[in-house]
Amino acid sequence: MRDPERQNRRGSSFKVVYPDLPGLTLPPRSVTLIQEMGKHDIVEISYARFSDSFFKAIKTGVPVQITWRNDKVSGKFVGYAVDVSYPTVQALERNVKILCVGASYPLKERSSKIWTNKTATEIATEIANKFKLKPVMTLSPIRFTQQSMSGHSYWEKLNELAHRIGYGVQVVGTELHFHPIDKMIDQFMTTIPIMSFKDPMKSPSSSYAAPTLDYFEPNIGDYNETMEYTRTTNVVGGIDPVTGKTFSSTSSSNKVGKNIRKNTKDPLFSSIETSVVTGNSAMAKS
Repeated sequence: MRDPERQNRRGSSFKVVYPDLPGLTLPPRSVTLIQEMGKHDIVEISYARFSDSFFKAIKTGVPVQITWRNDKVSGKFVGYAVDVSYPTVQALERNVKILCVGASYPLKERSSKIWTNKTATEIATEIANKFKLKPVMTLSPIRFTQQSMSGHSYWEKLNELAHRIGYGVQVVGTELHFHPIDKMIDQFMTTIPIMSFKDPMKSPSSSYAAPTLDYFEPNIGDYNETMEYTRTTNVVGGIDPVTGKTFSSTSSSNKVGKNIRKNTKDPLFSSIETSVVTGNSAMAKS
Protein backbone atom coordinates (compact mmCIF):
# COMPACT_ATOMS: atom_id res chain seq x y z
CA MET A 1 0.00 0.00 0.00
CA ARG A 2 1.30 3.43 -0.89
CA ASP A 3 2.45 5.70 1.91
CA PRO A 4 0.23 8.79 1.46
CA GLU A 5 2.94 11.03 2.93
CA ARG A 6 5.87 9.69 0.88
CA GLN A 7 6.50 8.77 -2.71
CA ASN A 8 9.15 6.66 -4.39
CA ARG A 9 11.75 9.13 -5.65
CA ARG A 10 13.04 6.65 -8.23
CA GLY A 11 9.54 5.55 -9.20
CA SER A 12 8.95 8.67 -11.31
CA SER A 13 10.06 8.87 -14.93
CA PHE A 14 9.39 10.76 -18.13
CA LYS A 15 10.37 10.55 -21.78
CA VAL A 16 10.42 13.38 -24.32
CA VAL A 17 10.15 12.53 -28.03
CA TYR A 18 10.23 14.87 -31.03
CA PRO A 19 8.57 12.79 -33.81
CA ASP A 20 10.02 14.98 -36.58
CA LEU A 21 13.52 14.94 -35.00
CA PRO A 22 14.38 11.31 -34.18
CA GLY A 23 18.05 12.19 -33.77
CA LEU A 24 17.39 14.53 -30.83
CA THR A 25 17.72 12.10 -27.93
CA LEU A 26 19.41 14.31 -25.30
CA PRO A 27 17.54 13.68 -22.02
CA PRO A 28 16.04 16.82 -20.41
CA ARG A 29 17.01 17.93 -16.95
CA SER A 30 13.42 18.63 -15.94
CA VAL A 31 9.90 18.87 -17.35
CA THR A 32 7.21 21.12 -15.85
CA LEU A 33 3.60 20.51 -16.93
CA ILE A 34 0.91 23.07 -16.10
CA GLN A 35 -2.72 22.02 -16.62
CA GLU A 36 -5.85 24.02 -15.84
CA MET A 37 -9.46 23.83 -16.94
CA GLY A 38 -10.26 26.39 -19.62
CA LYS A 39 -6.60 26.97 -20.52
CA HIS A 40 -4.03 25.45 -22.84
CA ASP A 41 -1.69 22.82 -21.39
CA ILE A 42 1.78 24.36 -20.99
CA VAL A 43 5.05 22.44 -20.75
CA GLU A 44 8.52 23.83 -20.04
CA ILE A 45 11.37 21.45 -20.95
CA SER A 46 14.75 22.32 -19.47
CA TYR A 47 18.08 21.04 -20.83
CA ALA A 48 21.28 21.43 -18.82
CA ARG A 49 23.60 21.46 -21.84
CA PHE A 50 23.56 24.06 -24.58
CA SER A 51 23.55 23.03 -28.24
CA ASP A 52 22.85 25.16 -31.28
CA SER A 53 20.79 22.24 -32.64
CA PHE A 54 17.94 23.41 -30.41
CA PHE A 55 17.71 26.69 -32.29
CA LYS A 56 18.27 25.15 -35.72
CA ALA A 57 15.85 22.24 -35.41
CA ILE A 58 13.14 23.18 -32.90
CA LYS A 59 10.92 25.77 -34.53
CA THR A 60 7.43 26.93 -33.65
CA GLY A 61 5.01 24.12 -34.48
CA VAL A 62 7.40 21.18 -34.08
CA PRO A 63 5.42 18.25 -32.54
CA VAL A 64 6.36 17.13 -29.02
CA GLN A 65 5.25 14.03 -27.15
CA ILE A 66 5.92 13.47 -23.45
CA THR A 67 5.03 10.35 -21.49
CA TRP A 68 5.34 10.39 -17.71
CA ARG A 69 4.54 8.15 -14.78
CA ASN A 70 5.00 7.81 -11.05
CA ASP A 71 4.27 4.96 -8.68
CA LYS A 72 0.51 5.58 -8.95
CA VAL A 73 -0.55 7.25 -12.22
CA SER A 74 0.72 7.88 -15.74
CA GLY A 75 -0.09 10.35 -18.48
CA LYS A 76 0.79 11.65 -21.93
CA PHE A 77 1.26 15.17 -23.27
CA VAL A 78 0.91 15.84 -26.99
CA GLY A 79 1.60 19.31 -28.27
CA TYR A 80 3.81 21.71 -30.17
CA ALA A 81 7.00 23.63 -29.44
CA VAL A 82 6.48 27.40 -29.30
CA ASP A 83 9.89 28.91 -28.62
CA VAL A 84 13.40 28.18 -27.34
CA SER A 85 15.24 30.41 -24.86
CA TYR A 86 18.85 30.42 -23.68
CA PRO A 87 19.88 33.07 -21.13
CA THR A 88 23.16 34.94 -21.40
CA VAL A 89 24.15 35.47 -17.78
CA GLN A 90 27.31 35.37 -15.71
CA ALA A 91 26.50 32.12 -13.98
CA LEU A 92 27.54 28.49 -14.15
CA GLU A 93 23.99 27.20 -14.69
CA ARG A 94 22.44 28.29 -17.98
CA ASN A 95 19.65 25.98 -19.03
CA VAL A 96 18.07 25.82 -22.46
CA LYS A 97 14.28 26.04 -22.05
CA ILE A 98 11.73 24.92 -24.62
CA LEU A 99 8.15 26.16 -24.16
CA CYS A 100 5.40 23.91 -25.52
CA VAL A 101 1.61 24.22 -25.83
CA GLY A 102 -0.75 21.24 -25.89
CA ALA A 103 -2.77 19.84 -28.80
CA SER A 104 -5.23 22.72 -28.32
CA TYR A 105 -2.64 25.04 -29.95
CA PRO A 106 -4.28 24.95 -33.45
CA LEU A 107 -7.54 26.16 -31.85
CA LYS A 108 -5.95 29.62 -31.69
CA GLU A 109 -7.02 30.00 -35.33
CA ARG A 110 -9.47 32.87 -35.84
CA SER A 111 -12.38 32.61 -38.22
CA SER A 112 -15.96 33.71 -38.91
CA LYS A 113 -18.81 31.24 -38.69
CA ILE A 114 -22.51 31.03 -37.78
CA TRP A 115 -24.21 27.99 -36.26
CA THR A 116 -28.02 27.72 -36.29
CA ASN A 117 -30.19 25.40 -34.19
CA LYS A 118 -27.20 23.76 -32.47
CA THR A 119 -26.42 22.81 -28.89
CA ALA A 120 -23.11 23.79 -27.32
CA THR A 121 -21.91 20.17 -27.39
CA GLU A 122 -22.78 19.85 -31.08
CA ILE A 123 -20.74 22.98 -31.82
CA ALA A 124 -17.86 21.72 -29.66
CA THR A 125 -17.94 18.33 -31.44
CA GLU A 126 -17.81 20.04 -34.83
CA ILE A 127 -14.81 22.13 -33.76
CA ALA A 128 -13.05 19.05 -32.33
CA ASN A 129 -13.52 17.13 -35.58
CA LYS A 130 -12.28 20.09 -37.61
CA PHE A 131 -8.96 20.03 -35.77
CA LYS A 132 -8.75 16.21 -35.59
CA LEU A 133 -9.32 16.04 -31.83
CA LYS A 134 -11.37 13.27 -30.24
CA PRO A 135 -14.57 14.80 -28.76
CA VAL A 136 -15.43 13.55 -25.26
CA MET A 137 -18.67 15.32 -24.34
CA THR A 138 -21.51 15.40 -21.84
CA LEU A 139 -24.57 16.27 -23.93
CA SER A 140 -26.28 19.56 -23.15
CA PRO A 141 -30.07 19.89 -23.69
CA ILE A 142 -29.91 23.65 -24.34
CA ARG A 143 -30.29 24.42 -28.04
CA PHE A 144 -29.26 27.81 -29.38
CA THR A 145 -31.25 29.45 -32.16
CA GLN A 146 -28.02 31.01 -33.44
CA GLN A 147 -24.39 31.19 -32.39
CA SER A 148 -21.81 33.26 -34.22
CA MET A 149 -18.05 33.56 -34.16
CA SER A 150 -16.47 36.64 -35.65
CA GLY A 151 -12.94 37.88 -35.05
CA HIS A 152 -12.04 35.55 -32.19
CA SER A 153 -10.52 32.07 -32.01
CA TYR A 154 -12.13 28.65 -31.81
CA TRP A 155 -10.61 28.24 -28.33
CA GLU A 156 -12.26 31.48 -27.17
CA LYS A 157 -15.57 30.30 -28.62
CA LEU A 158 -15.36 26.98 -26.76
CA ASN A 159 -14.72 28.78 -23.48
CA GLU A 160 -17.57 31.20 -24.18
CA LEU A 161 -20.00 28.32 -24.78
CA ALA A 162 -18.75 26.46 -21.68
CA HIS A 163 -19.11 29.52 -19.46
CA ARG A 164 -22.62 30.20 -20.78
CA ILE A 165 -24.05 26.78 -19.86
CA GLY A 166 -21.99 26.01 -16.74
CA TYR A 167 -19.51 23.69 -18.46
CA GLY A 168 -15.73 23.38 -18.49
CA VAL A 169 -13.48 22.75 -21.47
CA GLN A 170 -10.02 21.20 -21.58
CA VAL A 171 -7.85 19.39 -24.12
CA VAL A 172 -6.06 16.42 -22.52
CA GLY A 173 -3.69 14.67 -24.88
CA THR A 174 -5.65 14.67 -28.14
CA GLU A 175 -9.09 14.56 -26.49
CA LEU A 176 -11.37 17.60 -26.26
CA HIS A 177 -13.32 17.29 -23.01
CA PHE A 178 -16.53 19.32 -22.61
CA HIS A 179 -18.40 18.55 -19.38
CA PRO A 180 -20.29 20.27 -16.53
CA ILE A 181 -17.82 21.83 -14.09
CA ASP A 182 -18.53 19.31 -11.31
CA LYS A 183 -17.95 16.38 -13.67
CA MET A 184 -14.84 18.01 -15.11
CA ILE A 185 -13.27 18.23 -11.64
CA ASP A 186 -13.92 14.52 -11.04
CA GLN A 187 -12.98 13.48 -14.58
CA PHE A 188 -9.22 13.53 -14.08
CA MET A 189 -9.08 12.83 -10.34
CA THR A 190 -6.44 10.19 -9.75
CA THR A 191 -4.79 10.13 -6.34
CA ILE A 192 -4.68 12.79 -3.65
CA PRO A 193 -1.61 12.45 -1.45
CA ILE A 194 -1.43 13.89 2.02
CA MET A 195 0.67 17.03 1.67
CA SER A 196 3.62 16.39 3.92
CA PHE A 197 7.07 17.90 4.45
CA LYS A 198 10.05 15.96 5.72
CA ASP A 199 12.81 17.39 7.89
CA PRO A 200 13.59 20.76 6.23
CA MET A 201 17.19 20.63 7.47
CA LYS A 202 17.98 17.46 5.51
CA SER A 203 18.94 17.32 1.84
CA PRO A 204 15.96 16.23 -0.29
CA SER A 205 18.16 13.80 -2.25
CA SER A 206 19.49 12.04 0.85
CA SER A 207 16.35 9.93 1.27
CA TYR A 208 14.92 7.23 -0.97
CA ALA A 209 11.35 8.31 -0.12
CA ALA A 210 10.53 11.82 -1.28
CA PRO A 211 7.96 14.05 0.46
CA THR A 212 4.63 14.65 -1.26
CA LEU A 213 4.95 18.41 -0.83
CA ASP A 214 7.77 20.69 -1.98
CA TYR A 215 6.15 24.13 -1.78
CA PHE A 216 2.87 25.40 -0.42
CA GLU A 217 1.63 28.99 -0.03
CA PRO A 218 -2.02 29.37 1.01
CA ASN A 219 -4.08 32.44 0.18
CA ILE A 220 -7.02 32.35 2.60
CA GLY A 221 -9.99 34.64 2.08
CA ASP A 222 -13.70 34.68 1.32
CA TYR A 223 -13.62 37.05 -1.65
CA ASN A 224 -10.94 37.10 -4.32
CA GLU A 225 -11.25 39.78 -7.01
CA THR A 226 -8.98 37.87 -9.39
CA MET A 227 -11.17 34.76 -9.49
CA GLU A 228 -13.70 34.20 -12.27
CA TYR A 229 -16.35 32.95 -9.85
CA THR A 230 -16.45 35.24 -6.83
CA ARG A 231 -18.59 35.12 -3.70
CA THR A 232 -21.58 36.86 -5.27
CA THR A 233 -25.23 36.26 -6.08
CA ASN A 234 -25.45 36.16 -9.87
CA VAL A 235 -28.56 37.39 -11.67
CA VAL A 236 -29.05 36.39 -15.31
CA GLY A 237 -32.06 37.60 -17.28
CA GLY A 238 -33.39 38.49 -20.70
CA ILE A 239 -36.43 38.91 -22.91
CA ASP A 240 -38.14 36.05 -24.72
CA PRO A 241 -37.89 36.95 -28.44
CA VAL A 242 -41.23 35.29 -29.23
CA THR A 243 -43.54 36.32 -26.37
CA GLY A 244 -41.72 39.49 -25.31
CA LYS A 245 -41.90 38.47 -21.64
CA THR A 246 -38.95 39.06 -19.32
CA PHE A 247 -37.32 36.26 -17.34
CA SER A 248 -34.49 36.01 -14.85
CA SER A 249 -32.70 33.46 -12.70
CA THR A 250 -30.79 34.06 -9.48
CA SER A 251 -28.25 31.77 -7.83
CA SER A 252 -24.83 31.66 -6.20
CA SER A 253 -21.90 29.26 -6.33
CA ASN A 254 -22.65 27.77 -2.89
CA LYS A 255 -26.21 26.85 -3.96
CA VAL A 256 -25.44 24.84 -7.10
CA GLY A 257 -23.29 21.86 -7.98
CA LYS A 258 -21.00 20.10 -5.54
CA ASN A 259 -19.33 22.16 -2.81
CA ILE A 260 -15.62 21.58 -2.30
CA ARG A 261 -15.69 23.06 1.20
CA LYS A 262 -17.63 21.42 3.99
CA ASN A 263 -18.97 24.78 5.24
CA THR A 264 -19.77 27.54 2.75
CA LYS A 265 -20.66 31.16 3.42
CA ASP A 266 -23.39 33.27 1.90
CA PRO A 267 -22.47 35.71 -0.90
CA LEU A 268 -21.21 39.18 -0.04
CA PHE A 269 -22.45 41.03 -3.12
CA SER A 270 -25.02 40.80 -5.90
CA SER A 271 -23.99 40.91 -9.55
CA ILE A 272 -26.25 41.38 -12.59
CA GLU A 273 -24.53 39.55 -15.44
CA THR A 274 -25.16 42.04 -18.25
CA SER A 275 -22.54 40.37 -20.46
CA VAL A 276 -24.44 37.04 -20.52
CA VAL A 277 -27.01 36.84 -23.31
CA THR A 278 -29.81 34.27 -22.92
CA GLY A 279 -32.77 33.37 -25.09
CA ASN A 280 -35.03 31.60 -22.58
CA SER A 281 -35.45 30.86 -18.88
CA ALA A 282 -33.86 27.40 -19.11
CA MET A 283 -30.69 28.92 -20.53
CA ALA A 284 -30.64 31.59 -17.83
CA LYS A 285 -30.95 28.94 -15.11
CA SER A 286 -28.16 26.85 -16.65
